[in-house]
Amino acid sequence: MNGSSLLLQISRLSSRIAPVAAIVFLLVMADIFVSGYLESKLLFRVLPGASQAISGELAYPAHAVTNLSYVVPSSRLQLFFTDTQGKLWHGRLEISPDAQPGEYALQVFVGRTPPDNPMTVYRVQVFSDQQLLNASYKSLVRRYLGLAPLWIVLVAAILVVAGLAASYYLSTRQEKQLASQDIVPIAKMARTKQGWEIHFALGRRHGIHPQDTLLLLDARFTPAGRIIVHRVEAEHSTALVPLNATIAPTYWLAKAQD
Repeated sequence: MNGSSLLLQISRLSSRIAPVAAIVFLLVMADIFVSGYLESKLLFRVLPGASQAISGELAYPAHAVTNLSYVVPSSRLQLFFTDTQGKLWHGRLEISPDAQPGEYALQVFVGRTPPDNPMTVYRVQVFSDQQLLNASYKSLVRRYLGLAPLWIVLVAAILVVAGLAASYYLSTRQEKQLASQDIVPIAKMARTKQGWEIHFALGRRHGIHPQDTLLLLDARFTPAGRIIVHRVEAEHSTALVPLNATIAPTYWLAKAQD
């Protein structure tokens, strides 16, 4: 049963990974939701020498990127427009390596000259190093781990699915392997006045008869006692054990070796 024990241990490890990954998934999703609510949509964080995709909203639609212009109080910051969809614009912000840390106002508009009416003012915050950049985020994941939360969500989701799938596959394979040796898990434990009624998938087809003695194995397949078969059907049998007996739903049953 060494192979079965190994399969059981791997299956248990897989089943433990899935809930841990699910908790991480939920926590990071909460972090994304809260930080997304707290963060300003008008703030862009950058480092000197960086290139970053940004987007925003216009006062009225632009038909082409060639109709878009911008103003920023430093030649060390340049915006290259890549697309426009209705009132939305998309571009790539290029920061010169010698750009000074600080906050810069960025305005985007349609036409060649700024309009007279008030425009949305975007804030470009240039940080001197990655540590200061990370510390500025509302997201705890970004602040303390320096990672994009969506990557952690993706990895956690993969681990949840993989853990559940692996656990199911390994436990199914283990049960089939053990069933070929007439070793089966407890299918059901029902509490009655007479004691615990134990149901398991060994019956007449497996050579089981009433009053046969079966070996009781714990979750690690260590012998934990013996039980007497009470009622036998073709594929299924039951046994009755005292309520104070040492037994659990994770236990297994096997034919006793004479």
